Amino acid sequence: MSDLIEPNKIMDWQLNIQFFEFFADIDWPYSDVNYNVSKWNLWVKRIRTGHKEEEAALEKRQEEWERRRNISQNPDSIDDDWNSLGDEYSETCDLTSSMYAALIVSLWAKAEAYLKELIQMCFGALELKETALKAVVEFCNESASQKIDKYKLKGSIKRLKELQDDVPYKFEDIKVFFDEKLNIKLQDFSDYKIVNAIRILNNLFKHKSAMYAPEKNNLNEQIDKSLLIAWEIKDRHEVDYSKLPIQDLVMACANFRKKLLENIKDELTIRTRAKDVKP
Repeated sequence: MSDLIEPNKIMDWQLNIQFFEFFADIDWPYSDVNYNVSKWNLWVKRIRTGHKEEEAALEKRQEEWERRRNISQNPDSIDDDWNSLGDEYSETCDLTSSMYAALIVSLWAKAEAYLKELIQMCFGALELKETALKAVVEFCNESASQKIDKYKLKGSIKRLKELQDDVPYKFEDIKVFFDEKLNIKLQDFSDYKIVNAIRILNNLFKHKSAMYAPEKNNLNEQIDKSLLIAWEIKDRHEVDYSKLPIQDLVMACANFRKKLLENIKDELTIRTRAKDVKP
């Protein structure tokens, strides 16, 4: 078996797992009770409160407009105020959607950072950095014997280190890492389609002006059809982020990270035991 772990490194990754479990429970509420006291729910409450206050202010202005119109001898002269109210309500709804979108961006940023931290832990447990350093040394010795320009050699070694030690950046590369190094297929997790949808929604708001218009052949940018229906997302339309079930999204991330952590623990345990009994 490849990527085995030295027995004396058991405590390192086991302690890291406990660390991830403890702090993940704070960031990722896994029950209704935990969600209700989470920062995510507090964020939603503040958005809703702000939206209701804006609606209440506009309703008062509407009542004032109707009162003025009823007593005015020239009602058409105040129609501009009515149009202004309509525009302001539309702007309020747009702002509310943007605030929910900001929550989604924060949610994905937290999830992505957590995935990369897990990979960093796996790098250490699987000794991938040690393997990379050995490759750099061998490359250096081989290149030096061929009398290659020292500045060119220095740059090559630096780049080799970067390539070997870099944590995967794109989600597709993160999936490949877990699949190839730990035999964990993220796409098989029950909450994968929601987590992947959060990633896409994040990208839409930041790079596509919230417009959902994926290319037909680009499956990587397509949200699961069942979610499109449930969240009322239409092709070639802007996404209304205020219609997203935030609690469901947060708890899907919580279940996803819990499942991933359990799988990592199982795979590292298998590799540790195999190394321990290896003749």
